[in-house]
Amino acid sequence: MVELMCFLRMPGFCLLGPVELQNIEDVRYQFDVNVLGNARAFTAVLPHMRKQKSGRIIICSSGAGHVGSPGMAWYPSTKHAQQGVGDGLRMEVKEFGIKVSLIEPGYINTDIPNASLPYLDKCEKHPNAAPYKEQMRNFREKWSKGCKSGASPDTIAKAVLHAAKSSSPKRRYTPNADGKLAKFLKRWFGYGLIDRILPGATIK
Repeated sequence: MVELMCFLRMPGFCLLGPVELQNIEDVRYQFDVNVLGNARAFTAVLPHMRKQKSGRIIICSSGAGHVGSPGMAWYPSTKHAQQGVGDGLRMEVKEFGIKVSLIEPGYINTDIPNASLPYLDKCEKHPNAAPYKEQMRNFREKWSKGCKSGASPDTIAKAVLHAAKSSSPKRRYTPNADGKLAKFLKRWFGYGLIDRILPGATIK
């Protein structure tokens, strides 16, 4: 039997735009890709890993899984879900020799804007878009800039490699600065400060 040593689950796109303006089918697709895709994948690989009494499962979540963000509220909700599943799964399969790690990056310089900005375009054409016009304009500019100035994908690759090969992989990896900042703000300053800071960084 071929040994299944490691499974990396790195799903996702960002459903951009205000909650009020989202098409329910797009919201459903966001969850289907980012959350339900995990369920399909895990039920496929876990029986093999359990029988061989070993294996690694690596889930690429996001720093956004710690702090929701205006302008893309549905995306962090799926990342919260990934983290919840990852934590629960890690404890369920420990006795079978399977180790589970979460990767929680911030902005990474990839082509994700090409897959995500069309959803913001769609929101701008919504009948109720006018009150959100300035928010969406600011978000488009700041989010696109953040993606372009994000960390190299190599940053994620190094974390994945450690999770796959280390004899003692971490439960969670937060490989770049803005992902660490999200965790820091939530832990030490709470939602009052977050509610003041994040709008200025995204929609104001």
